[in-house]
Amino acid sequence: MHGHSGVRRRALAALAVTAMLAGCQLPDQRTFGAAPDLPPAPPRPAAAKSPPAWPGPPPLATIQFANRSADYVGPLGAAVQAAEARKPDVVFMIVGVAPAGGSPAAQQAAAAGAAKAARAVMQAIERMGVPATRLLLAARTDPTVKAQQVEVYVR
Repeated sequence: MHGHSGVRRRALAALAVTAMLAGCQLPDQRTFGAAPDLPPAPPRPAAAKSPPAWPGPPPLATIQFANRSADYVGPLGAAVQAAEARKPDVVFMIVGVAPAGGSPAAQQAAAAGAAKAARAVMQAIERMGVPATRLLLAARTDPTVKAQQVEVYVR
């Protein structure tokens, strides 16, 4: 009989603890927030915005598309060969860069032009014998760029 009263006592104790905890709330981000009676933090002065930095080293090649008749295939081919000689499994990231400015329609047209130019550069690199599995295509805008260009990075 003594065994049953111990089990009963533990069950009652567990029930009492459960009842006490029923009104408790688990801690979350509000638990550690500032006390409501504190004054709000003073506003910070606006920092000068600089264009976001493109991560990593400088590009292997930058092709300006302001002059569409410029022949970039020869110099690009030499750069691709040099990169592959240094690292045979090199991955090329081809980035179309459009100016970030002007009207929304102008921005959209610039982005489309930069994407088209990046695809053309990617196809040129493919014709040089680089498999598509080692080519990445991307696009971005840059407020410091005046005309569309394509940057080729290596990884």
